[in-house]
Amino acid sequence: MSVDKFKGKKIYIAYGSNLHVEQMQERCKEAELLGVATLQDHCLEYKGEPGRAYLTIAPSIGEFLPVAVWLTSAADELALDEYEDYPELYYKTSYQVKLDKVFPEFAQDFKQGDTINAYTYVMQDDKVPARPTDEYIEICKAGYDNFGFDKKILDEALVKLR
Repeated sequence: MSVDKFKGKKIYIAYGSNLHVEQMQERCKEAELLGVATLQDHCLEYKGEPGRAYLTIAPSIGEFLPVAVWLTSAADELALDEYEDYPELYYKTSYQVKLDKVFPEFAQDFKQGDTINAYTYVMQDDKVPARPTDEYIEICKAGYDNFGFDKKILDEALVKLR
């Protein structure tokens, strides 16, 4: 990857409502969809508090989680900070992920199989399992449809709440 070409940009991985491409592009005007990747040894969980429950990720040996990979500007990151209620509800952390697919416009700089460092948001540890709204679940399902991801992963996160 040419550092100069992407100066000031950061790689972000989305696993929940930010998989909904249309909403993500409205929120993050300069974000570009780089590709998709897999986060190893992690699963989804719904957490939060009554009336304010969302997806987060948690360590889970042997499980994998598909994610969208976005190239974001500083302005995009600030928009995400606000959307994710950072740092009150979510904190930011970095993960290494392996690219499963790179979209054509980035094929000269990245290739399938590259390991990249990316930031994402993880819910604060004091939050408890909680059911999200049906509207939020539908937004996440639409995002999974955007990328052809298996929605069974979302269903499994709901089953954990029972």
